[in-house]
Amino acid sequence: MSSSVASWRRVGGSYERPLGPSEVAYFAGSADGAGDMALHLTLSSLPELFLPDRVATAWACLRARHPLLASRLAVRDGAELDVYFKYPHPASAVDALDDARDALSYNSLTKDELFENHLSGPRSLSETRLSHLTISTTTSSTTASSPPNRTFSLFLTIPHFAGDGMTLNALTHELVLLLSKPKSLQADELDKALTVAPTRLPLSLEDQLPRPVTSFQRAAQAVDYQLRLSREVGGHVLPRQERGPKKTVMKEIELDEHTTKRILQRCKKEGVTINSALFALVAMAWAAITPGGLEPDLPILMYSALNVRPQLPPSKASDAFLAISYFTVSLPAFLPLPSSRKGRFWQRARSVRAQILRASTSQLLVSRCLAMSDERQARAMKRPAPFREIVKNSAPSKALCGVTPLGNLDRTYTHGQYAPGLELLTLSITSRQRQGGFLLGSHTFKGRLWFQMTWDEYGFEEGALERFWAELWKLLVGYCTDAEA
Repeated sequence: MSSSVASWRRVGGSYERPLGPSEVAYFAGSADGAGDMALHLTLSSLPELFLPDRVATAWACLRARHPLLASRLAVRDGAELDVYFKYPHPASAVDALDDARDALSYNSLTKDELFENHLSGPRSLSETRLSHLTISTTTSSTTASSPPNRTFSLFLTIPHFAGDGMTLNALTHELVLLLSKPKSLQADELDKALTVAPTRLPLSLEDQLPRPVTSFQRAAQAVDYQLRLSREVGGHVLPRQERGPKKTVMKEIELDEHTTKRILQRCKKEGVTINSALFALVAMAWAAITPGGLEPDLPILMYSALNVRPQLPPSKASDAFLAISYFTVSLPAFLPLPSSRKGRFWQRARSVRAQILRASTSQLLVSRCLAMSDERQARAMKRPAPFREIVKNSAPSKALCGVTPLGNLDRTYTHGQYAPGLELLTLSITSRQRQGGFLLGSHTFKGRLWFQMTWDEYGFEEGALERFWAELWKLLVGYCTDAEA
């Protein structure tokens, strides 16, 4: 494992650095845009806040503050994964605005059309465009604004190797703040951002974490990591079956404030969060719809992203970069008797909470994050594992799916800071999938719970995931609101 810091270096009028291990792993899996993240925000605003010049200036300023958004990818010597970020520092505000407009578009598409294009249409990002912003002025009647306001849709996309879910939401909040500023202050902010842009270039996650130095520390890291992997036992997978060309679909549930409040209060009463409850819901919903296909002796294994930013040292650089690792959650696969099912559900949710707490507070979190990053990079580059096998693991380690609960996003979007009359209305997030891909996520926004499921419609047994989605909703209502399922 390398212990050197791959810092940015100046080459002519540009700055460049190699992708870090996690970034390489995500880049390797990004063929045809797989993993490209998309956020859709609907808001009500006075039309003058969204005049093209104002939007372009705010977008250019955001890209200068967070230079990975305005970077390119460069491949060295034809080597497939010898990849660099290359940031061409604009010589002037005019150049920055021109670059920003190249990654900015306007249309009148609905939310569903924007997501359909992102998930199944031609890719909007490329090696020369690592971010794209779309402003749309067509919305459904359910989000229509009262004059003089109009309803706008903001659709932001970035590749996963350049950020994560926390990045996407923080950038969107910052963009709305910039749009809230008077035009003259926007221009001042752009000039300031361009002046300090080179100092805002972020290192990779791994280059900001302390690596083991001695051979003993490296051996201890390898043993601990392999012991952890040996405990990740699971024997259940989604029923993948290629039935045609990839067609990605997205289903979404939005709960009203009253129902959301009831669910969150019940979770609090049971000593868990909705994030913990979601894992338990997934496991029990899957067990309920596949009773004949389960192996009850093997647990259901799920994985989720872990935000590593709290482990990083203070920095003046941008925090818009990929900064996640992964942990797993394991739950029993058998379905309890109907008379005890609700009580067992809450027991399992508390088990999830304990597992999440152990993963996020472990003193070995940094060590495990680095070991996982190095292993994923080696796998992506088809190289031997970065450490020899010390712990034998013969048990199956099959994961059912990934679960991505983003939590309460009202902590990110500080609504009182926006321009008078500007109101955020709805928020949806997902990512472009590879063939046979699947993503389940949730968040709270404007005091309402949202759940999204995105998958390749022709990549699974017909009807299987539709039945799973219906069962998940049924159990959510039945277990978490005290209503009858």
